[in-house]
Amino acid sequence: MVKQRIAPLCPHAQLRLSGVQGGSEKTDDGPKATQCLDYGHTRRPNRRCTHDLYRLSCAQYDAMRDRAQDRCEICGVLDRETPRGQLVIDHFEARGVFFVRGLLCDRCNSVMQRHDRSAPWGPRSLPFADKARAYHLNAFGEPGPDRLRRADEAIRNRRNWSEGRHA
Repeated sequence: MVKQRIAPLCPHAQLRLSGVQGGSEKTDDGPKATQCLDYGHTRRPNRRCTHDLYRLSCAQYDAMRDRAQDRCEICGVLDRETPRGQLVIDHFEARGVFFVRGLLCDRCNSVMQRHDRSAPWGPRSLPFADKARAYHLNAFGEPGPDRLRRADEAIRNRRNWSEGRHA
């Protein structure tokens, strides 16, 4: 297999990765060779960091990564053990309420869609309902009681797909 080189990251990611697998560049011939250890920071100089789309500064994103300890905040799977080799930035947005909750694997991000009533609960996701609620209440963005109350109200008023939400 051919070794691939990943483009340099933004300055914050370069500092974060210094001393990790050769600094800001990673070479590897494993299945996730094109994945970057610090996936929230951009690899392209002409692009914004991914976390910027969620209104997070580089320092806030790094603090969120530190809080998660490179694990999904619901199930605890390591970022490198997920199918994509990375976690996603999870957020809540509805009726003028927006806040970042944390970092999740794809499976638990899907669980949060059920919590938010964007999709119905199923037999495989229902066991995570209590963990999803606890995670929502412990959001990284520290939304405060008023915003959490408005988020809960928006969730209660949503009809999920099976109830004709988008009909």
